[in-house]
Amino acid sequence: MQQAGGNLGSYVVSALREADTAFNISILARQSSTSKFPSGILVHRTDYSKESLLAIFKGQDAVVSTIATDSLAVQQTIIDAAAEAGVKRFIPSEYGIDTSNSTAPDYVPDTKLKQDVHARLRTKESLGMSWTAIIVGVWFDWGIGTGIMSWDIPNRKAVIYNTGDEHYCGANLERIAEGIVKTLQRPEETKNQFVYVRSHRTTQNEVIALLEKFTGVKWEIEKARTEEATAKGKRLLKEGDDLFGLVYTVLGALYGVPSLSDFEEKAQYWSKKLDIEKEDLEETVRRVVEEVEARKQ
Repeated sequence: MQQAGGNLGSYVVSALREADTAFNISILARQSSTSKFPSGILVHRTDYSKESLLAIFKGQDAVVSTIATDSLAVQQTIIDAAAEAGVKRFIPSEYGIDTSNSTAPDYVPDTKLKQDVHARLRTKESLGMSWTAIIVGVWFDWGIGTGIMSWDIPNRKAVIYNTGDEHYCGANLERIAEGIVKTLQRPEETKNQFVYVRSHRTTQNEVIALLEKFTGVKWEIEKARTEEATAKGKRLLKEGDDLFGLVYTVLGALYGVPSLSDFEEKAQYWSKKLDIEKEDLEETVRRVVEEVEARKQ
């Protein structure tokens, strides 16, 4: 069972369909969703009431959630229904900075909702439902391609926080999907714990050097501090701007709090455990630049 709308969901569905394990996939979607889904896959429409979810989850072995951050509270009901229906494994909508760290909400307030989900999942272990939370740092290729993580490819502009040499981890969308598949294929090894998946460990200065290489020009650089990003994000959240409030608080944590974003040692452990290869940074940046340039034409 997979929630398949949004930026990540389609990659997860594709990875499950292409896996060497024969997954029987169905999709859970909000009744009002306008997302397009692959043909040949059963789509369950729901209002996310517990009654609706119970009927859908009967007979399902696993639920993979890719629900959006602004809907994370709904996962509490989804978890309750999944456990009651006999689902064996739940993968919550995580896929970001390291929320196993208790200080995460100090920097990114929205991560408190994810930590509440962890607590709810632990209460279901005695009922026979296990869980895995997958930490990826930042959606690396998506973040560069959309410009939302301070890279503006069309205008050749970037904001570099602090020195620009601080290391952080990030995973491409296909790598996140691969991590989900490998987690499901190794249920005992990944049971009731955090799994760390990354494509790259890099710095802002390494990324800007590659962006300049593949665009062929010197970029306009603005310097900033992560403390400013965090403060701006929290102010925007208080003002009701959930999207950019989240963006700026994540920027502050990603580039300024290594305990939340630089988990290379843990990622190396899980890469070996799950047989996941590290990706080539130059190849990722080159691909993203080509994709963005193609959209301009």
